Amino acid sequence: MSAYIEPVKIAIISFPFVALLLSLPILVYHYHKYGIFLKWFAVVIYSFILYLLAAYFLVILPLPDIKQVAQSTLPTYNIQPFAFVREFIAHTVWRPFDLSTYFSALKQPVVIQPLFNVFLTLPFGVYLRYGFKRNLKQTVILSFLLSLFFELTQLSGLYGIYPRPYRLFDVDDLFLNTLGGVIGYWLTPFFRLFFPSDSKIEMTLKDKSKHQVTYLRRLVAFIVDWVLMSWILDLAHSLFGFFFSNNLMTVLFVIVYYYFVPLTLFKGQTIGKKIVNLKIISEDGQEISKTALLKRQSLFGVNCFLLFYLLPRILSATGTVPDEQLDTYYYLALLFMSYALLFTVHIIVNMLFKKKQLIYEKVSHTYQISTK
Repeated sequence: MSAYIEPVKIAIISFPFVALLLSLPILVYHYHKYGIFLKWFAVVIYSFILYLLAAYFLVILPLPDIKQVAQSTLPTYNIQPFAFVREFIAHTVWRPFDLSTYFSALKQPVVIQPLFNVFLTLPFGVYLRYGFKRNLKQTVILSFLLSLFFELTQLSGLYGIYPRPYRLFDVDDLFLNTLGGVIGYWLTPFFRLFFPSDSKIEMTLKDKSKHQVTYLRRLVAFIVDWVLMSWILDLAHSLFGFFFSNNLMTVLFVIVYYYFVPLTLFKGQTIGKKIVNLKIISEDGQEISKTALLKRQSLFGVNCFLLFYLLPRILSATGTVPDEQLDTYYYLALLFMSYALLFTVHIIVNMLFKKKQLIYEKVSHTYQISTK
């Protein structure tokens, strides 16, 4: 039993990091399409990725020693269908009219292994029908393909890492996994009793009052912009070397990205804001002017420079500067940390009282609206 539980534990440990990486593009796309963040949709995506991680780890773990695998003479595949039925008949202790044999039979490998193969893809069928609106035919095909992927992973010796398969490629697994997906599909109406209904989700998506400019939505736009800008800078540095390693060129690129792109291409939107359907406008509801955009983005840029560039470098330098300069660095660190704390409190207060404008938006007389 531990061979089945251990992969699930590993998946749970790995989940927060891998799930975030894989879910972010899906959630951003959902933001862009509907202009709203559905917590339930995020739960479905996260749990689906957790399930796939657990299932995959269940297939490949535990990893044996490569030398032991190379010396193994065990069979690598079974292409005779329904071998699990013959093994059950040959080895089970179950007797239909003897109740005392029921519990013992459930603990036998000839029962546990087929049942686990069914249960392995049962959630997959539920997700396909409830979360992804697949029909029965699609569920059968996708469940079979998922099982085939698992079996080929085993047959390939984990994609060639091992000199031969260390687990059996079994045609029965294809049948049992596909059956599990179908059973999950059939059981979905029961699980719907505990989940939000499709009509409720549709009403939420159509309710424009819920399409608000939340700080979570703004954070997603900020992260997208930051990651995209970092990728472009890294690519430019790789292609053009020293030319883009110059701090002046980096500053110029940031100015182009945060000022000229919203000004000329997207009319008040950075790429991140466009993806999540946010737009910067003037307080009077008009398109943002060049001056207001320059003022806002300059203050925003200075704020990011202080918090994400200067403060970390001052803190890291306190352990390396000469003693005679240490007091100066401590004072600077205290000053910028106080500002960081003040700005954090400012954001929290705005969130609690549902205020639209941060400090740099108040000064520039701008705010953000949802375009959907």
